[in-house]
Formats: sequence, C-alpha cells, structure tokens
Amino acid sequence: MTGIMMAMMNNVASASVTPVSSGLELYYDPSNPTSYPGSGSTLFDLSPSGVNASLVGSPVDAGNYFTFTGGGAQNLITGNLVGLYSGWQHTLELWIRPTTQCQIFSDCGIAAIAGGYHATGTEFYSAGPFTISNAMLWNGTAVTRVGGGSTPINNWYQYVLVFNGSNTAYAYVNKVKSSPETTITWTPPSPGWYLIFGAIDTTNFATSVPFKGDIGIIRLYNRVLSQAEITQNYNADKAKYGLS
Repeated sequence: MTGIMMAMMNNVASASVTPVSSGLELYYDPSNPTSYPGSGSTLFDLSPSGVNASLVGSPVDAGNYFTFTGGGAQNLITGNLVGLYSGWQHTLELWIRPTTQCQIFSDCGIAAIAGGYHATGTEFYSAGPFTISNAMLWNGTAVTRVGGGSTPINNWYQYVLVFNGSNTAYAYVNKVKSSPETTITWTPPSPGWYLIFGAIDTTNFATSVPFKGDIGIIRLYNRVLSQAEITQNYNADKAKYGLS
C-alpha cells in the first residue's frame, strides 16, 4: 500500500470520529469557518457557551491554525470563563506547535497580564539536552508543575491539562498520560478567568519567553475527561496536524 493511500485512509478514519461533546464549554477551531471566517479579530466559540476570543496583533491565519511570531505583541485572549464552571473541575485541551522554548498561555483574572491574578499555564523549556513541557497551576504562593515530559519543539502536540476540582491534577501529551497525578490546592483566578496565549508572564516556572509557534484547536470541558475520551479527540483531529 502506498504512503498516499495510507494517508487518505487515515484522513477518512479521522473524519469519521467526532470530538467529545459532553461537558464542552469552550471550543475554538481555526480550520472551521464558523469559528474563524478567515478575517477579523474574533475567534468564535463553537460550544453552547458562546464565549468568543479576541485576536490581538494579527497572528497569521494559516488555515488549520494561527502562527505567532513571538515578541509578545500577538495574543489570543478568551472571553471571561469564570461563570461556566462549578467547583473548577475542568479539562483543557490545546493543539500546539511551539517553535522555540517559550510560554504557551496564562490563566488570568482579567483580560490582560497586568496586576491581579496571573500565572503561566504551560511552558516548554530546557532541561539539559532535552526540551521539557509542563502544565502549571497556581497554588497561591507559586506555580506548581503538573505533568510534562520530553517534548521536542517544532512538533505538533495535543496537550491536555486535567484538574479534578479538589486536589489532583495531571496532563496528557498526544493522548498519553505524561506523569503521575499531582496533589495541588489550586487557587482559581479572580475576579474572572481568561486564558491568554502569546504574552510573557512573570509568574512562571522557568521560561520568560512569549509564545512563538502555532496554535490550533482549543477546547475546555467542565469535567474530567477519561483516557478514552482524550484518545477520541486525538483521533478526531490528528490528521489536521499531520499526526498518526
């Protein structure tokens, strides 16, 4: 069987799988014209919540994703998410391709990284000869690492952060659970909750570099997704990003 035929079969298989919808509270997909029509500064939410995001500084529309050139002037800022959740239990799924060691996004209490609550949510940083990724949560005094592993830059990843609403968090990388569960008492953002992609956050673990690379699908659920559900989402969208 030729490589072209195999790729076609993989695309058909991916198209037959639909993302998990139960508990879906936020869903941006740059490849879907309903979410991004190809111009403008609004990224429309495909979930029932209707919480749209703003594109600041004109990140480049590359079809299935947006490209950020670094420098911190290009941001993707969600609307206020604070009213969507009960008990703060959530699963956050990102499709990302960092092209340098950098911060990916921050959890913020207002729609800007300035004053009040702000803490980096994911970083790709150097650890000896490796590039390590870690999801982060703010425990009130410091950023705590949650999950992660050896994740070379310039590759696409389905990155998933899970918080059970009580005291446990963990992460998945390309549908694989990347570490044991971490005990943490997360201090939720206030007075609102915004996800800000692209900016530099001084509250970080290791990297004071703004995001540079590509951002594709973003989903947020108000519950803990299972391993099978995360795999379902991976299979639904892997062909968009050249993964198998």
